[in-house]
Amino acid sequence: MKTKLFLADSRGYADHGWLKSSHSSTTYTLKNAANGLYLFVIEGEVMIEGENLGRRDAIGITDANNVTLKAQSNAKLLAIEVPLN
Repeated sequence: MKTKLFLADSRGYADHGWLKSSHSSTTYTLKNAANGLYLFVIEGEVMIEGENLGRRDAIGITDANNVTLKAQSNAKLLAIEVPLN
């Protein structure tokens, strides 16, 4: 699995929509193993693949079939599955 971390202070801001979660942890299964996954933390704090992310942080993940998400507080996430081919 490869990851690329995008911290809030290193990017511009954009509001792409809302994905709300009330679970403390969950596993996201990609629809296609050839896709990548971009996760954007809208609110709260989440641990994603060992990285603690806060409000407006994001992470890009490739070469994975499943991604584990653990909420550290109430969190809202935006998940975008991206075709890489």
